[in-house]
Amino acid sequence: MADSEAKGIIEGFAKWWAGVFRNRHVEAGRVMELGAAAGAFILSIFIFLALSVSFGLPVYLIPIFALIVAFITPRLVRKTVERTQRNMAELLLKSMYTIGPYEYVSLVMGAALSAFVLSSFFFLSLSVIFNFPSLTAFLMALAITIISPLIAHHYIVFTVQRRIREVDVNLLDALRHLLSELSAGVPLATAIESIANEDYGMVSELFRESTVLIKGGEDVDEAFRITAERTQSLQFQRFVATLSYATASGANIEGALKAYIEELTFTQANEISLYANEAIRLSTFMVIVTGVIPGLLVFMISQGSVISSIRVPVIYLLPVYLIAFPLIKYLLTVRLVKSSPGV
Repeated sequence: MADSEAKGIIEGFAKWWAGVFRNRHVEAGRVMELGAAAGAFILSIFIFLALSVSFGLPVYLIPIFALIVAFITPRLVRKTVERTQRNMAELLLKSMYTIGPYEYVSLVMGAALSAFVLSSFFFLSLSVIFNFPSLTAFLMALAITIISPLIAHHYIVFTVQRRIREVDVNLLDALRHLLSELSAGVPLATAIESIANEDYGMVSELFRESTVLIKGGEDVDEAFRITAERTQSLQFQRFVATLSYATASGANIEGALKAYIEELTFTQANEISLYANEAIRLSTFMVIVTGVIPGLLVFMISQGSVISSIRVPVIYLLPVYLIAFPLIKYLLTVRLVKSSPGV
């Protein structure tokens, strides 16, 4: 699926859910708080039931403790949502999406509700086909519902990180091209426009935005300063700072650009070395968590589902394989991609 198609689907999904909440005069954040409270109440009931069996906790205390957890959870969720909305306002500005913080919260909440409906139908169907308890199917659906907002959030963050990497990948070649144009005696504005017309990915897009501003009457340094606000790439922002200093101080732009290219070449070489070490560490951990441990569980199942003389029904291991291991692998992959220098 092309980026433009994915962008349209996600924006349409977010705006549709935002419209649903607005038409019903319901705040998406409020729905999230209530959903979190309900989920926390249900999960804490099962957790405290297990504790009552293992440690002799009085049964009448279970609903009291569960209500306390359900009462505290919305407050924690509210603070988390408010903090996330503040952070996402700038992050969304630097992404390719044309949605605001409210649409973002609606997207996350809509993902949770959609996941609950679809996963409930899926696991209830499995419970009928394979004859396992409906309660187990509900717990699996609840686990999917809890995970889906995290995936929706990380996808938006991943998009921004991908744009940063795309800038970092192409910036060095684009600046070398720019330097060759300036060395040939081409005026700065014309050289900038030539980069905008080339295929340097996000770098060409940022140069095109700057070209539009320059033709609209902005100075070169001011045009790039405005454009730099649309990306979190530190390398591009440093280039803009170098260009602004050279144009404002009357220094030789060609010499300043050449010095920055040499610095950028050295920086990217160091980033590759650091990324190699991080990739080895995360890859090793991923093999252990998503390869060795699942293999041990398969061995346990083959031996009769016994761990330290405690028999575990096979059906309770299903959520681990369907949810826990894929989620851990996804989060480790996201971490690995985020740490990539993109060069």
